[in-house]
Amino acid sequence: MRVLSIDPGSKKCGISVVEEDLTIGELKIVKIEDLMDEVIEILKKYDDIDIVLIGDKTASSDIEGRIRELPFHKKIKIVKIEEGYSTQEGREEFIKRKGFWKSIFKSNFDEWASYILAKRFFKSGENSEKKENKP
Repeated sequence: MRVLSIDPGSKKCGISVVEEDLTIGELKIVKIEDLMDEVIEILKKYDDIDIVLIGDKTASSDIEGRIRELPFHKKIKIVKIEEGYSTQEGREEFIKRKGFWKSIFKSNFDEWASYILAKRFFKSGENSEKKENKP
């Protein structure tokens, strides 16, 4: 299973595509005005994504509404994920993978926060319904 995860913000969003084994397919930050174009491109590139995760705070309802307006929205399940401390955990994940010294020169960890949302989703068992429906 693969998900698209979005850490929404007022000016920019973190985006990641994450496999159930927590392998990262995409990891980026986009301006809020470019978000839907990026979502469309990712959903075209990864046509097996049927779950979009959205952090439950800033702009999440607006982003959810915009995704529901997409032509292929009926195949997409939207799941809101509690995003408290996800940026802090994202920074810690970055340091674990890239090292502390690289983190000193990085001021934004939104893309890693989106990864943390996916990690929370897979660890929560919310995806077990999806597994049960597989042949």
